[in-house]
Amino acid sequence: MTREQMLRKLYKIANDLFKDYSYEKWNEMWSLCSDWNSTHDSTEEIFMSETSDDEDRVNGFMIEDDVWRWEE
Repeated sequence: MTREQMLRKLYKIANDLFKDYSYEKWNEMWSLCSDWNSTHDSTEEIFMSETSDDEDRVNGFMIEDDVWRWEE
């Protein structure tokens, strides 16, 4: 699988999460990215991060330059 294929897979899961959230999908997305990054060198790594308005509350996440945020 190429990096672009993995990004497409992660984006699909991210979009599915916003339609129908489940812990299993959330876990799958983070696990796929972590597994990818652990088996590829730094030039191939995929950036993922949670986003928050403050230190205590996660309001979404980022994959590379794309951001998904939950509305209140």
